[in-house]
Amino acid sequence: MIFFISKAKLRLDNKSIIISIILLAMYFILRYYYNNFTCQEYDYLGFENNPDIIRTLFSFLVFLIFLGLSLIVYRNGEFYYTIYTLILLLFYIPASLVFSGLRLPYELFSLYIILQFLLFFFSFIKFRIRITQINEFQEKRILFSLLLIFGLPFLLNIPNYEMNFNVLIFKDIYETRFNFASNSTPLVNYSYFWLIKILAPVTFIYGLIKRKYLYSILSFLLLTYIYLVSGHKTVYFALALLLVFYALKDTVAEKTQLLLVTIIFSSALLVPLLDNLLGVKTFKFMMFERVFFDQALLTSYYYDFFHSRPIYFSESMFFEKIFDYPYAMPSQNLIAWEYFHSKFQHANTGLIGDAFMNMGVTGVIIISSLFSLVISYFNSLEIDERYFGLFIMYVFDFQNTSFLSILFSGGLFFLMIFALTLMKKPIKNEA
Repeated sequence: MIFFISKAKLRLDNKSIIISIILLAMYFILRYYYNNFTCQEYDYLGFENNPDIIRTLFSFLVFLIFLGLSLIVYRNGEFYYTIYTLILLLFYIPASLVFSGLRLPYELFSLYIILQFLLFFFSFIKFRIRITQINEFQEKRILFSLLLIFGLPFLLNIPNYEMNFNVLIFKDIYETRFNFASNSTPLVNYSYFWLIKILAPVTFIYGLIKRKYLYSILSFLLLTYIYLVSGHKTVYFALALLLVFYALKDTVAEKTQLLLVTIIFSSALLVPLLDNLLGVKTFKFMMFERVFFDQALLTSYYYDFFHSRPIYFSESMFFEKIFDYPYAMPSQNLIAWEYFHSKFQHANTGLIGDAFMNMGVTGVIIISSLFSLVISYFNSLEIDERYFGLFIMYVFDFQNTSFLSILFSGGLFFLMIFALTLMKKPIKNEA
C-alpha cells in the first residue's frame, strides 16, 4: 500500500455550490436558535449569549474560508467532501457560536480550526491499495463467522436481560439502560458495541444488496432485540438511517445534499412545528442542544479543567499501566461533578475534547491527523454508496466518543477491513 498527493483543483460544480449555500443557511439558523432557544432555556448549563464582535467576525470569516476550501475538497473525492462538510456543520459551526457567546479563549477555538484545516490538507492524500478479490461464498462465510464469534458473549448473556417494549415509544429509556449495564460484563460490552456499530449494520445492508434477505431479516431482528434490552436510541435511529440511504441510489454528493436539506427543513420548520403542536420543547432540545451545542460546551469544560494537566491516556487500558490516572472518578463523571454538580451524570466528550484532555494541543494535532488519514483511506477505496448511512453514523459518534474508542471498541477497525472486502462498489451488471 502506497499513497500519493493529488494536485489542488478548483472546478465549480452545481452540487458543491448548492451544499455551500445550504451550510451558510445552517450557520444563520443555528445562530438564531443558539441566541433565542439554547441560551434562554439552558443557561443553567453554562450557555451564554454575550457575543464579542471580534470573535464573531473572526469565526465567521474562518467559516467562509473553510466553505471556500470545500470546493477544492469536492474535487478530491465526494466521500471525503461529505465528511468535511459534516464536520464543518457538526463541529465548527456550533463551536464558533459558543466561542463567541461565552467569549472563550482563542486557543480553544483554534482546536476546531486545526481539525478542519487538517481535514482539508489530508484530502489531497490518496492511497493506492491492491485489493484481494473474494467471492460471494467467502463474503458470506466471513460475515457469519464474525457474527458468531463476536455475538456469542452477548447471546450467552441473554438470560440476564429483560425486553422492555416501552422503549419503542421512548419511555423507560434510562431505566432500561441501567438494567442492561448492571447485567453486562466488559466482554459483553465489547461484543455489544461491535454488533450494533458494524457487524449487524453491514450484514443488514449486505443482505439487501445481494438479495440475501434472510441476512437482513436476522440482522434486523438482532438490532431490534438489542434495542429492546439496552434502550440505546443509537440502534433505533441507525437502522432508519441505513434504510434511507440504502434506498437512495444517487451519488454521495446528492445524498449529502439531501441530508443537509433534511436538517434545514427539520431545523426551520418541522421541529418548531412539532413542539408547538404538542406544547413541548423536546424536539428543539434534541435537535439543537443535544445534536449541535451540547458537545461544543462540554469541550470547553474539558479544555478548562485539563488545561496544562493532561492525563496522557491513563484511562485507557493500553496506557493505564504506564501512566497513573490522578482522579478518583472517570473523566466524564469528573466533569459532570465539577461543572453540573451531578455525581451520576456522564459528561462524555468527543474527538477534540478527549484529544485535548490526554495530550493538550499536541494531542488534537495527532488525533485530527489520524482521523483525517482514516477518511483519506476510505476515500481511496471504491465503496458501494448504499453503505453511506453507516459512515454518517460514525461521524455523529465522533461528537461523543474518543477516536481510539471508536477505532477499537466502536468497530471502526472492522469497518476499515470490510471496506476492502465486503463493501466494494459492484460492477455495473451486478448492481
